[in-house]
Amino acid sequence: MTLVKCVCQHCGKDFERPLKRVYDGRGKYCSRSCSSSGTGTKRVGPLNPAWRGGISKEHSRYKNLFRQRHPEKALAHDAVRRAIEARRLIPGPCAHCGCTKRIHGHHTDYSKPLQVIWLCKPCHIQEHVRLSREALQEVA
Repeated sequence: MTLVKCVCQHCGKDFERPLKRVYDGRGKYCSRSCSSSGTGTKRVGPLNPAWRGGISKEHSRYKNLFRQRHPEKALAHDAVRRAIEARRLIPGPCAHCGCTKRIHGHHTDYSKPLQVIWLCKPCHIQEHVRLSREALQEVA
């Protein structure tokens, strides 16, 4: 692993970071505290993209809210999980790229809960972005 010398953009301290992290854009700060104290770009509270109204540690609350708002989706997700646990459904490689890591079951029709397309997490996200764009084009 190649280490690169960097200078923290917040405190000016010298530090080393693996080359890959510098290319990823993660070589700007020496620590998390300097990163969150950044130069005018605090990413805490409502400015953080993961902000959930101050209750982000309450995972079960969000899970229950999802179940109330989307009961058909929740039932389909549960059916897939139970089928995988019972070995009635076996995740395959990603239908888009062939990857075998971080596989998700993508539902095209929630009324058929065990009919899923196996996608890796990045391809699953891309699929939902594509579907969102199509929906926006239909509205326009």
